[in-house]
Order: sequence, then structure tokens, then C-alpha cells
Amino acid sequence: MTATLTAPAPASVATTDTMPPVENFWQGKRVLITGHAGFKGSWLCMILQRFGAKLYGFSLLPHAKPRIYNLLNIPELLTDECIADISDSAALADFVRRCEPEIVLHLAAQPLVRESYRDPLTTYRTNVLGTLNVLEACHHCPSVKAVVNVTTDKCYENPEDGHAFVESDPLGGYDLYSSSKACSEILSASYRRSLLQEPHAMCLATARAGNVIGGGDFADDRLLPDCIRALSDPDNGTIVLRYPQAIRPWQHVLEPLFGYITLAQRLYQRESAYCGAFNFGPEQSQVLSVEQVAQQVVKIWGSGQVQVEAHDHLHEAGLLLLDSSKAKQLLGFKPVLTASEAIEWTVQWYQLWQQGAPSDVLRTLTRLQIGEFVALREA
Repeated sequence: MTATLTAPAPASVATTDTMPPVENFWQGKRVLITGHAGFKGSWLCMILQRFGAKLYGFSLLPHAKPRIYNLLNIPELLTDECIADISDSAALADFVRRCEPEIVLHLAAQPLVRESYRDPLTTYRTNVLGTLNVLEACHHCPSVKAVVNVTTDKCYENPEDGHAFVESDPLGGYDLYSSSKACSEILSASYRRSLLQEPHAMCLATARAGNVIGGGDFADDRLLPDCIRALSDPDNGTIVLRYPQAIRPWQHVLEPLFGYITLAQRLYQRESAYCGAFNFGPEQSQVLSVEQVAQQVVKIWGSGQVQVEAHDHLHEAGLLLLDSSKAKQLLGFKPVLTASEAIEWTVQWYQLWQQGAPSDVLRTLTRLQIGEFVALREA
């Protein structure tokens, strides 16, 4: 297996209706990222450091190891950080007062469906009360102008009838993770209506993304990390699937992250039309089943096989689709990578890690992929 440092160039590049340039906006902005030590948070730190933001982080360290936070040496990118739980309202409020952020991107969460079955209390304490702690800390900090609360595509009540969810669809959730994120959405809307109506209040929006993939995710019970763990096992190499026919809106992690920062910019500029919920998902033509993704991973990796598990009793949605028309219309959002290209970029990152690449080399590849993505979205 080999991996190069040059990110593969996608075959199709959007030339119209792309998101407007946002890079210059971030120079010198004071930005707090909750959950900065996680998979998406670490990628977000890499993006905003490229654009010259002054970064602060508040997060627990992920349980799963290795951690992209360590592999990319994220602390080097930060002005300050606090390794703590957003359930600790006093520590969070103190840190927000200390760093005086202008923009807050709230990514800290208990993000796993199956973990919510094992630990409902922590799931709700983190995803609901933790979100309230973030909103309260930001509301009482005069420097904060914009907050983006990142939730999930799973916040919708899902009848699995084949339609793509729009932001006005009913919220709900069969499992506790999904329902906790629906609660976070309702909380955000209520908080905005109740407490953020004065002219100079911070602007608040929520962001609902699909299933993100990308190098450096090592969480349990996620498809790509599970695939890589299986393929990295010299004694096995078999990917075992629980729900092979499940359909998900797969997208590279860079897609929604650029949506989030574009939304944050609009909120910072006090544009009230952006104070609401936004979907950030792939084109429906790019939606794949779990088995299709796993087979593509095996093909790119160059070895391994896929096997279907015969038993699993925990409910997970079989079909999830997002309609991102609102983000396209108001933010100029348009996906850059196809699903196949997203998988290729992801496997490339993991192959380099699997070969024992040091932090500076993994950072270089991460920056190259970000740079290639920026070039493609601006083409």
C-alpha cells in the first residue's frame, strides 16, 4: 500500500454557484471551538489556522485512540485551550470570559448513536445541558457576535419514506443520540426567540450535516474507522457490516466545515436571515449504501474483504437524506467532492498514518487536502 502527499484531483469541479470566498474574513478573528480535540474540531482548527484566525479550544479528549488532536499536534495552533467538559458550566463560562471570542463554533458533543444506548445520561447531559451552558456563557460575554451550534442530520423525525429532509420538517429521533440533538435544535430556537431579540445580541444558527468522513476519525462504531481498523489488522482484514443496505449522506469533512464557517461569517455580519437552521449535505446523486462505501474502501486500500454481520439488535435509521437547498440559496453552498473522491481522500490519509507517518507529514497531507479543496471550491 502506498500513499502520496498530493491530494487526488476530483474529476468534476463546480464552476458556478460556489460558496463565496471567506478566507480573508477570518484573519485575526478570535474564534472559540468547543470540541476542538475531536475529529471535526481538529480539521476545523487546521482550516481556520490557515486563514489566520486566533483560535481557542474547549473540549474533552476523545476516548478513542489514536487521536487526530495529537497526530496533528493541534495545541500548537491554539492561543489557549481548556481540556474540560461543557457540562462544567463554571469552567466554561470562565474560559469564555477569559478568551473573549467573537465567534463560537459549538461542536462538542456525545456524537455516537450506539453510545447513547449505553449511556443515555451522559448523552443528554452533554448534548442538551452542555449546549445550554455554551449558549449561556456566550450570551453573557459581550464580545460574542455569532454562534453556530452544530447538530446532525439525525435530528429529524425519520419515517424513512425516501424524501430528503428540509429544515422545516418535524424534529424527533428514535434513538437517544438523535433525540438529544433534536432537543439541542429546539433549545437553540427557543433561546434565540426568548433571549436574543435585542438589536445587539449575538446571532445564533444551527447546522445539520450528514455522515462526514475524512482522515483522522478513530471513533468506535463509525464506518470508515471500523473499515480502517479491520484492514490494518494483518491477521484478519475483514470489514464486518451491521447494516449493509443503510443509506447515508456521506461527505468529506471539509464540505460541512466550510458551510459552518460561511454561516458564521454571515451571522457575524448581523444578517438576521441566517439566524436559523441549515442543512449541509451532499448531492442526492452521491448518496451511497454502507456496503458500497466499504467495497470502495477495500478497492482503494488494495486488500481486504467485506462481510455482513448476521445479528444486531440496536435500531439505527436505514435511510437518511438531506435537502441543502436553503444553504445553496442563501450561502452559495455547493459540494465540491463526489462520494468516491471523498472516500479516496479519506483512505489516502489513513494509509499514510498506517505507514507510521509522523505528525509533520500527516499535517502536510491535511494542509494539502485543505488547499486542494479551497482551490476547487473557488474554481
